[in-house]
Amino acid sequence: MTGTVRQAHRSRVTGTVVEVWDLDAPDAEIMRDRQPTAWDDDGNVTAWDEGDRWATFCVDHGEFVTHRTLALARWHAPQPQHWCEQCEQESGAWDDE
Repeated sequence: MTGTVRQAHRSRVTGTVVEVWDLDAPDAEIMRDRQPTAWDDDGNVTAWDEGDRWATFCVDHGEFVTHRTLALARWHAPQPQHWCEQCEQESGAWDDE
């Protein structure tokens, strides 16, 4: 899954590069993380369910999370330790100590 990069920066907490993707941009390789709902006679997908349009992507670890709004994607971007499993482990974000 790839989308068009709308924003990229390095997290101050983890030091990893995080991108905000538009999954519906014309040059995106795949449209969202959606399920097909209709096919033509040749088996090609002709309709998709309504899924999330935006994603935050941890470039260093290849993990991502999708969002319905750009505002949510931008809010999650500086905090990859809360949605990227490897960033969480490396930063100790949820350690009880």
